[in-house]
Amino acid sequence: MSYCIVAISNDGGAPEQAYRKMQSAGACPEAPYAEMFKFEVPSLTVGTLDTLMTLSDDLVKTDGVVEQTVRKIERTTAELFDRKSSDLTVGGVPAQRYIQQFAWDSAKYPNRRPLKELVAMIAGGAAGIEEELKQLTTSFADKQAALQDAKRKSGGNLMKADLNDSLDAATMSNVNIVDTEYLKTVFVAIPKQAKENFESTIESLVDRHKVCGSPVVPGSAQLVKSDDDSLLYAVTILKGEYEAELAKACREKRFVLREFKWDPSQAAKSAMAREQLYVEVDGMKSALMRWCKTHFGDAFVAWMHIKAIRVFVESVLRYGLPVDFTSVLYKIHNGKDYQLTQKLDKSLGSGADDDIDEGAEEYHDFVLLKFEP
Repeated sequence: MSYCIVAISNDGGAPEQAYRKMQSAGACPEAPYAEMFKFEVPSLTVGTLDTLMTLSDDLVKTDGVVEQTVRKIERTTAELFDRKSSDLTVGGVPAQRYIQQFAWDSAKYPNRRPLKELVAMIAGGAAGIEEELKQLTTSFADKQAALQDAKRKSGGNLMKADLNDSLDAATMSNVNIVDTEYLKTVFVAIPKQAKENFESTIESLVDRHKVCGSPVVPGSAQLVKSDDDSLLYAVTILKGEYEAELAKACREKRFVLREFKWDPSQAAKSAMAREQLYVEVDGMKSALMRWCKTHFGDAFVAWMHIKAIRVFVESVLRYGLPVDFTSVLYKIHNGKDYQLTQKLDKSLGSGADDDIDEGAEEYHDFVLLKFEP
Protein backbone atom coordinates (compact mmCIF):
# COMPACT_ATOMS: atom_id res chain seq x y z
CA MET A 1 0.00 0.00 0.00
CA SER A 2 1.42 3.37 -1.08
CA TYR A 3 0.73 6.80 0.35
CA CYS A 4 1.78 10.31 -0.49
CA ILE A 5 1.49 13.59 1.37
CA VAL A 6 0.83 16.65 -0.77
CA ALA A 7 0.91 20.29 0.30
CA ILE A 8 -0.04 23.36 -1.72
CA SER A 9 -0.20 27.07 -0.94
CA ASN A 10 -3.55 28.53 0.08
CA ASP A 11 -2.64 31.67 -1.91
CA GLY A 12 -4.45 33.75 0.68
CA GLY A 13 -7.66 31.79 0.28
CA ALA A 14 -9.46 29.49 2.67
CA PRO A 15 -7.85 26.10 3.41
CA GLU A 16 -11.11 24.44 2.34
CA GLN A 17 -10.58 25.69 -1.21
CA ALA A 18 -7.11 24.12 -1.37
CA TYR A 19 -8.54 20.93 0.11
CA ARG A 20 -11.27 20.70 -2.56
CA LYS A 21 -8.70 21.43 -5.27
CA MET A 22 -6.55 18.51 -4.17
CA GLN A 23 -9.59 16.28 -3.87
CA SER A 24 -10.59 17.06 -7.44
CA ALA A 25 -7.03 16.40 -8.58
CA GLY A 26 -6.83 12.78 -7.47
CA ALA A 27 -9.65 11.54 -5.29
CA CYS A 28 -12.93 12.04 -7.09
CA PRO A 29 -15.01 10.10 -9.65
CA GLU A 30 -13.28 11.98 -12.49
CA ALA A 31 -9.84 11.16 -11.02
CA PRO A 32 -10.27 7.88 -9.11
CA TYR A 33 -6.64 7.33 -8.26
CA ALA A 34 -6.64 7.54 -4.47
CA GLU A 35 -8.58 8.02 -1.28
CA MET A 36 -7.82 11.35 0.39
CA PHE A 37 -7.54 12.30 4.08
CA LYS A 38 -6.71 15.49 5.90
CA PHE A 39 -3.11 15.69 7.10
CA GLU A 40 -2.96 18.41 9.70
CA VAL A 41 0.47 19.93 10.31
CA PRO A 42 0.65 22.23 13.36
CA SER A 43 2.20 25.66 13.44
CA LEU A 44 5.88 24.99 14.11
CA THR A 45 8.72 27.37 14.94
CA VAL A 46 10.13 28.68 11.67
CA GLY A 47 13.53 30.06 12.69
CA THR A 48 15.80 31.43 9.96
CA LEU A 49 15.84 30.58 6.28
CA ASP A 50 19.38 29.18 6.55
CA THR A 51 18.28 26.91 9.39
CA LEU A 52 15.35 25.63 7.34
CA MET A 53 17.52 24.93 4.30
CA THR A 54 20.04 22.97 6.36
CA LEU A 55 17.25 21.18 8.18
CA SER A 56 15.61 20.23 4.88
CA ASP A 57 18.65 18.18 3.89
CA ASP A 58 19.01 16.67 7.36
CA LEU A 59 15.35 15.68 7.46
CA VAL A 60 15.69 13.46 4.39
CA LYS A 61 18.43 11.50 6.17
CA THR A 62 16.55 11.44 9.46
CA ASP A 63 13.42 10.20 7.69
CA GLY A 64 15.40 7.27 6.29
CA VAL A 65 17.05 6.45 9.61
CA VAL A 66 13.78 6.43 11.55
CA GLU A 67 12.10 4.35 8.83
CA GLN A 68 14.98 1.87 9.13
CA THR A 69 14.14 1.46 12.82
CA VAL A 70 10.51 0.76 11.93
CA ARG A 71 11.57 -1.82 9.32
CA LYS A 72 13.95 -3.57 11.72
CA ILE A 73 11.15 -4.09 14.23
CA GLU A 74 8.93 -5.42 11.44
CA ARG A 75 11.64 -7.84 10.27
CA THR A 76 12.31 -9.02 13.82
CA THR A 77 8.62 -9.78 14.25
CA ALA A 78 8.40 -11.60 10.93
CA GLU A 79 11.64 -13.58 11.23
CA LEU A 80 11.50 -14.63 14.86
CA PHE A 81 7.79 -15.03 15.34
CA ASP A 82 6.53 -15.90 11.86
CA ARG A 83 4.00 -13.08 12.07
CA LYS A 84 3.00 -10.45 9.57
CA SER A 85 3.94 -6.85 10.27
CA SER A 86 0.22 -6.01 10.00
CA ASP A 87 -0.14 -7.61 13.45
CA LEU A 88 1.79 -4.65 14.86
CA THR A 89 -0.25 -1.63 15.86
CA VAL A 90 0.26 2.04 16.61
CA GLY A 91 -1.54 3.18 19.72
CA GLY A 92 -3.77 0.12 19.50
CA VAL A 93 -4.84 0.68 15.89
CA PRO A 94 -3.39 -0.63 12.61
CA ALA A 95 -0.62 1.51 11.14
CA GLN A 96 -2.72 2.44 8.10
CA ARG A 97 -5.51 3.76 10.28
CA TYR A 98 -3.03 5.77 12.34
CA ILE A 99 -1.64 7.35 9.18
CA GLN A 100 -5.10 8.20 7.90
CA GLN A 101 -6.08 9.72 11.25
CA PHE A 102 -2.72 11.37 11.94
CA ALA A 103 -2.76 14.08 14.58
CA TRP A 104 0.31 15.82 15.98
CA ASP A 105 1.14 14.70 19.53
CA SER A 106 1.96 17.99 21.24
CA ALA A 107 2.46 16.32 24.62
CA LYS A 108 5.21 14.10 23.24
CA TYR A 109 6.63 16.54 20.71
CA PRO A 110 6.00 20.17 21.81
CA ASN A 111 5.43 22.06 18.57
CA ARG A 112 6.79 25.36 19.93
CA ARG A 113 10.28 23.99 20.45
CA PRO A 114 12.91 25.01 17.88
CA LEU A 115 12.69 22.70 14.88
CA LYS A 116 16.30 21.58 15.14
CA GLU A 117 15.78 20.51 18.76
CA LEU A 118 12.51 18.82 17.87
CA VAL A 119 14.10 16.79 15.08
CA ALA A 120 17.05 15.87 17.31
CA MET A 121 14.66 14.72 20.03
CA ILE A 122 12.69 12.51 17.64
CA ALA A 123 15.83 11.11 16.01
CA GLY A 124 17.41 10.44 19.41
CA GLY A 125 14.36 8.56 20.59
CA ALA A 126 14.37 6.40 17.45
CA ALA A 127 18.11 5.74 17.82
CA GLY A 128 17.55 4.61 21.40
CA ILE A 129 14.85 2.19 20.24
CA GLU A 130 17.14 0.77 17.56
CA GLU A 131 20.02 0.31 20.02
CA GLU A 132 17.77 -1.44 22.52
CA LEU A 133 16.45 -3.71 19.76
CA LYS A 134 20.02 -4.58 18.78
CA GLN A 135 20.89 -5.52 22.36
CA LEU A 136 17.74 -7.61 22.81
CA THR A 137 18.09 -9.50 19.53
CA THR A 138 21.79 -10.15 20.19
CA SER A 139 21.04 -11.54 23.66
CA PHE A 140 18.23 -13.66 22.25
CA ALA A 141 20.43 -14.97 19.43
CA ASP A 142 23.17 -15.87 21.93
CA LYS A 143 20.69 -17.77 24.08
CA GLN A 144 19.30 -19.57 21.03
CA ALA A 145 22.84 -20.52 20.01
CA ALA A 146 23.49 -21.93 23.48
CA LEU A 147 20.33 -24.01 23.24
CA GLN A 148 21.20 -25.28 19.77
CA ASP A 149 24.67 -26.20 20.98
CA ALA A 150 23.20 -28.12 23.92
CA LYS A 151 20.77 -29.91 21.61
CA ARG A 152 23.58 -30.74 19.19
CA LYS A 153 25.68 -32.21 21.97
CA SER A 154 22.81 -34.34 23.21
CA GLY A 155 21.44 -35.38 19.83
CA GLY A 156 24.46 -35.50 17.54
CA ASN A 157 26.37 -38.59 16.50
CA LEU A 158 29.04 -40.15 18.69
CA MET A 159 31.77 -38.05 17.08
CA LYS A 160 30.19 -34.82 18.37
CA ALA A 161 27.62 -35.58 21.05
CA ASP A 162 28.21 -35.15 24.77
CA LEU A 163 29.10 -38.73 25.68
CA ASN A 164 27.68 -38.37 29.18
CA ASP A 165 24.32 -37.82 27.48
CA SER A 166 24.80 -40.62 24.95
CA LEU A 167 26.05 -43.33 27.32
CA ASP A 168 24.14 -44.81 30.22
CA ALA A 169 25.17 -46.80 33.28
CA ALA A 170 24.20 -50.12 31.70
CA THR A 171 26.48 -49.48 28.72
CA MET A 172 29.38 -48.24 30.82
CA SER A 173 29.15 -51.22 33.19
CA ASN A 174 30.45 -53.39 30.34
CA VAL A 175 33.44 -51.14 29.63
CA ASN A 176 36.76 -51.88 31.27
CA ILE A 177 37.94 -48.44 32.44
CA VAL A 178 41.64 -48.32 33.31
CA ASP A 179 43.30 -45.45 35.17
CA THR A 180 46.64 -46.35 36.74
CA GLU A 181 50.03 -44.71 37.04
CA TYR A 182 51.02 -45.79 33.53
CA LEU A 183 47.79 -46.69 31.73
CA LYS A 184 44.49 -44.97 30.96
CA THR A 185 41.38 -45.62 28.90
CA VAL A 186 40.52 -43.19 26.12
CA PHE A 187 37.53 -43.12 23.80
CA VAL A 188 37.77 -42.89 20.02
CA ALA A 189 34.81 -42.12 17.74
CA ILE A 190 35.03 -43.14 14.09
CA PRO A 191 32.78 -43.07 11.01
CA LYS A 192 30.85 -46.31 10.75
CA GLN A 193 32.40 -47.19 7.39
CA ALA A 194 35.89 -47.01 8.93
CA LYS A 195 35.29 -49.92 11.33
CA GLU A 196 37.53 -52.44 9.56
CA ASN A 197 40.32 -49.91 9.00
CA PHE A 198 40.24 -48.81 12.64
CA GLU A 199 40.30 -52.29 14.12
CA SER A 200 43.18 -53.37 11.88
CA THR A 201 45.35 -50.29 12.44
CA ILE A 202 44.65 -48.93 15.91
CA GLU A 203 47.41 -50.95 17.57
CA SER A 204 50.04 -49.63 15.13
CA LEU A 205 48.59 -46.20 14.46
CA VAL A 206 51.48 -44.02 15.67
CA ASP A 207 54.59 -43.51 13.49
CA ARG A 208 57.14 -45.96 14.90
CA HIS A 209 60.05 -43.80 13.72
CA LYS A 210 58.99 -41.08 16.14
CA VAL A 211 57.83 -43.24 19.03
CA CYS A 212 59.29 -46.56 20.03
CA GLY A 213 56.27 -48.80 19.70
CA SER A 214 52.56 -47.99 19.75
CA PRO A 215 51.00 -46.52 22.90
CA VAL A 216 47.89 -48.68 22.39
CA VAL A 217 47.69 -51.77 24.58
CA PRO A 218 47.20 -54.78 22.26
CA GLY A 219 43.72 -56.24 22.37
CA SER A 220 42.31 -53.38 24.43
CA ALA A 221 40.03 -51.85 21.76
CA GLN A 222 36.42 -52.41 22.78
CA LEU A 223 33.28 -51.32 20.91
CA VAL A 224 31.21 -49.31 23.37
CA LYS A 225 28.29 -48.04 21.29
CA SER A 226 27.14 -47.46 17.72
CA ASP A 227 24.60 -45.20 16.05
CA ASP A 228 23.50 -44.67 12.46
CA ASP A 229 26.68 -42.84 11.47
CA SER A 230 29.44 -43.64 13.92
CA LEU A 231 31.06 -46.05 16.35
CA LEU A 232 32.61 -45.41 19.76
CA TYR A 233 35.53 -47.47 21.02
CA ALA A 234 37.31 -47.62 24.37
CA VAL A 235 41.07 -48.09 24.02
CA THR A 236 43.72 -48.48 26.72
CA ILE A 237 46.93 -46.53 26.10
CA LEU A 238 50.17 -45.62 27.82
CA LYS A 239 50.08 -42.29 29.62
CA GLY A 240 52.49 -39.48 28.86
CA GLU A 241 54.10 -38.27 25.65
CA TYR A 242 52.31 -40.89 23.57
CA GLU A 243 48.88 -39.27 23.88
CA ALA A 244 49.68 -36.27 21.66
CA GLU A 245 51.07 -38.53 18.93
CA LEU A 246 48.01 -40.74 19.08
CA ALA A 247 45.66 -37.76 18.85
CA LYS A 248 47.52 -36.48 15.78
CA ALA A 249 47.45 -39.90 14.11
CA CYS A 250 43.72 -40.19 14.79
CA ARG A 251 43.02 -36.80 13.21
CA GLU A 252 44.90 -37.82 10.07
CA LYS A 253 42.57 -40.82 9.70
CA ARG A 254 39.43 -38.80 10.58
CA PHE A 255 39.11 -40.56 13.91
CA VAL A 256 38.13 -38.40 16.89
CA LEU A 257 39.87 -38.89 20.21
CA ARG A 258 37.12 -37.84 22.63
CA GLU A 259 37.98 -36.04 25.86
CA PHE A 260 35.59 -37.84 28.19
CA LYS A 261 35.30 -38.88 31.80
CA TRP A 262 32.25 -40.89 32.76
CA ASP A 263 30.03 -39.11 35.29
CA PRO A 264 26.75 -40.93 36.05
CA SER A 265 25.13 -37.70 37.27
CA GLN A 266 26.14 -35.59 34.27
CA ALA A 267 23.32 -36.78 31.99
CA ALA A 268 20.71 -35.56 34.46
CA LYS A 269 22.59 -32.28 34.92
CA SER A 270 22.78 -31.77 31.15
CA ALA A 271 19.07 -32.51 30.75
CA MET A 272 18.23 -29.97 33.46
CA ALA A 273 20.51 -27.40 31.83
CA ARG A 274 18.82 -27.92 28.45
CA GLU A 275 15.39 -27.59 30.02
CA GLN A 276 16.49 -24.35 31.67
CA LEU A 277 17.72 -23.06 28.30
CA TYR A 278 14.33 -23.90 26.74
CA VAL A 279 12.60 -21.92 29.50
CA GLU A 280 14.97 -18.97 29.09
CA VAL A 281 14.63 -18.91 25.29
CA ASP A 282 10.83 -19.00 25.51
CA GLY A 283 10.86 -16.24 28.12
CA MET A 284 13.18 -14.03 26.07
CA LYS A 285 11.11 -14.65 22.95
CA SER A 286 7.89 -13.59 24.68
CA ALA A 287 9.59 -10.53 26.16
CA LEU A 288 10.99 -9.56 22.75
CA MET A 289 7.55 -9.90 21.17
CA ARG A 290 6.05 -7.61 23.81
CA TRP A 291 8.90 -5.15 23.27
CA CYS A 292 8.33 -5.14 19.51
CA LYS A 293 4.60 -4.53 19.94
CA THR A 294 5.23 -1.57 22.23
CA HIS A 295 8.16 0.05 20.47
CA PHE A 296 6.89 -0.42 16.93
CA GLY A 297 4.22 2.13 17.77
CA ASP A 298 6.77 4.52 19.25
CA ALA A 299 9.05 4.26 16.21
CA PHE A 300 6.16 4.61 13.77
CA VAL A 301 4.82 7.69 15.55
CA ALA A 302 8.30 9.22 15.40
CA TRP A 303 8.50 8.45 11.67
CA MET A 304 5.19 10.14 10.88
CA HIS A 305 6.09 13.20 12.93
CA ILE A 306 9.34 13.53 10.95
CA LYS A 307 7.24 13.47 7.78
CA ALA A 308 4.97 16.17 9.15
CA ILE A 309 8.02 18.32 9.91
CA ARG A 310 9.33 17.69 6.38
CA VAL A 311 6.02 18.87 4.94
CA PHE A 312 6.17 22.01 7.08
CA VAL A 313 9.79 22.85 6.20
CA GLU A 314 9.39 22.15 2.48
CA SER A 315 6.18 24.20 2.36
CA VAL A 316 7.76 27.21 4.06
CA LEU A 317 10.81 27.04 1.78
CA ARG A 318 8.59 26.73 -1.29
CA TYR A 319 5.77 29.14 -0.44
CA GLY A 320 7.48 31.55 1.97
CA LEU A 321 6.09 33.42 4.95
CA PRO A 322 3.65 33.82 6.52
CA VAL A 323 2.95 30.09 6.80
CA ASP A 324 -0.09 29.47 4.61
CA PHE A 325 -0.50 25.98 3.16
CA THR A 326 -2.81 22.99 3.27
CA SER A 327 -1.65 19.39 3.27
CA VAL A 328 -3.49 16.14 2.60
CA LEU A 329 -2.73 12.44 2.56
CA TYR A 330 -3.49 10.27 -0.46
CA LYS A 331 -3.94 6.52 -0.04
CA ILE A 332 -3.06 5.46 -3.57
CA HIS A 333 -5.10 2.75 -5.24
CA ASN A 334 -3.12 -0.25 -6.45
CA GLY A 335 -1.26 0.49 -9.67
CA LYS A 336 -2.39 4.14 -9.78
CA ASP A 337 0.78 5.82 -8.50
CA TYR A 338 1.93 7.09 -11.89
CA GLN A 339 -1.54 8.27 -12.94
CA LEU A 340 -2.03 10.12 -9.66
CA THR A 341 1.32 11.89 -9.95
CA GLN A 342 0.60 12.93 -13.54
CA LYS A 343 -2.85 14.24 -12.61
CA LEU A 344 -1.47 16.17 -9.64
CA ASP A 345 1.18 17.76 -11.86
CA LYS A 346 -1.50 18.89 -14.32
CA SER A 347 -4.03 20.03 -11.73
CA LEU A 348 -1.77 21.54 -9.08
CA GLY A 349 1.28 22.54 -11.11
CA SER A 350 2.40 23.39 -14.61
CA GLY A 351 2.54 19.81 -15.85
CA ALA A 352 6.17 20.36 -16.87
CA ASP A 353 7.20 17.13 -15.13
CA ASP A 354 5.89 15.22 -18.18
CA ASP A 355 9.00 16.18 -20.15
CA ILE A 356 11.61 15.53 -17.49
CA ASP A 357 14.51 13.34 -18.60
CA GLU A 358 14.73 9.77 -17.37
CA GLY A 359 17.07 9.55 -14.37
CA ALA A 360 16.77 13.25 -13.56
CA GLU A 361 15.63 14.32 -10.10
CA GLU A 362 11.85 14.34 -9.83
CA TYR A 363 10.41 17.84 -9.42
CA HIS A 364 6.88 19.08 -8.79
CA ASP A 365 5.30 22.50 -8.31
CA PHE A 366 3.98 21.37 -4.94
CA VAL A 367 5.29 19.49 -1.93
CA LEU A 368 5.11 15.72 -2.47
CA LEU A 369 6.32 12.99 -0.10
CA LYS A 370 5.76 9.38 -1.15
CA PHE A 371 6.12 6.44 1.24
CA GLU A 372 4.97 2.90 1.97
CA PRO A 373 4.09 2.05 5.59
